[in-house]
Amino acid sequence: MLITVIQKSYKKSTSEHLQINNWYIVRLLGEVGFTIAIPLVVLILTGRWLDVKLGTKVVFTLLAMPCALIISSLAIYKKIKTISQIDDQKNPKK
Repeated sequence: MLITVIQKSYKKSTSEHLQINNWYIVRLLGEVGFTIAIPLVVLILTGRWLDVKLGTKVVFTLLAMPCALIISSLAIYKKIKTISQIDDQKNPKK
């Protein structure tokens, strides 16, 4: 879905067909990767640290994973929504 939104939003007109700005797509996919990785790593390391400090086995580490998933999902949703709004501004519906 993300690639489809990107492709619809960031096409440059040429005389005969539409060409996708590939470097923009690469950059955006890199941002998505970091959006997933950073909360995951930070929250898992924090959960591990809390487990060691409080003497729990893996409770906080396991709680960190769904929290990171939720944070990443919300951030990606916000990014897709922003791209869709830009697309709507560039190509208003008739």
